[in-house]
Amino acid sequence: MIVSHKHRFIFVHIHKTAGEAFADALAPHLGDADFQVGLDHSKDTDVLNGVTLNKHSTAAEIRQAVGDDVWAQYHSFATVRRPTERALSLYRYIRDKFDEQSRIPLRRKLKQKLGMAPDPMRWNAMQAFTATTDFSH
Repeated sequence: MIVSHKHRFIFVHIHKTAGEAFADALAPHLGDADFQVGLDHSKDTDVLNGVTLNKHSTAAEIRQAVGDDVWAQYHSFATVRRPTERALSLYRYIRDKFDEQSRIPLRRKLKQKLGMAPDPMRWNAMQAFTATTDFSH
């Protein structure tokens, strides 16, 4: 997600809609005072005006952080894609995360169980994946 004061826009990054590619294209044009979360993967969250935001913060969360005046004055937008392509992309992402979980070190698994690290196995999409046999289901 991006708040660009330099260009007066807000980019809302929706899951599995090519948002990273879009943010990559915008990044070289951002100003020093612009706010961005999620592009370089060095931090998952950041705080703007006392509101914790992440790469996929909702429009409502971003609006709360920037305030109604900025929200009304800036152009806000997001990218979308065909629903079936988005669903297939999410399925592949979850499948890869599921496979990755079998290869993570024991130390990381312990941190996940203790809530000290994100646990993809608790995601709703992962639970749906493990409860079905293939993409059609």
